[in-house]
Amino acid sequence: MQTQSSSELAVAVHKTSLLERLQAGGISCWVILILALVLFALLVTLLVGRRNASSIMAYFAASLLPLVVGLFEVGQSTLAAFENLGTAGIAGPDHLIGVMKGGSFALSFGAGVTFLGLLGTVLLALVGPSKVAVPPPVP
Repeated sequence: MQTQSSSELAVAVHKTSLLERLQAGGISCWVILILALVLFALLVTLLVGRRNASSIMAYFAASLLPLVVGLFEVGQSTLAAFENLGTAGIAGPDHLIGVMKGGSFALSFGAGVTFLGLLGTVLLALVGPSKVAVPPPVP
């Protein structure tokens, strides 16, 4: 039987797809994805249609929601990790990392969507409120 040296051993690298990461992040990642689609549709609607200062501020407030959902998922995964640690005794770091991985992805995904939403808010503010021609009053 021939032995292989450590430099000859093949290392299998598993790259996770976006779908696998969304599933690992739980329901929060799917909520963030839906919020991203809604924000994009709202941005396009506001760029094409009428917009005023209150609609731009509402878009700004809505763009912060994905970050809040990501923070909520981090809290939930942290509680789950420490609950498992308390019931199962001392666990290895791999177990804790596996539980916390979904929450950290949800937070980074939510932060990215929030950043894009804030860029959309800046774009709406630069374009400014739409000038709607008001007809003269009827005598």
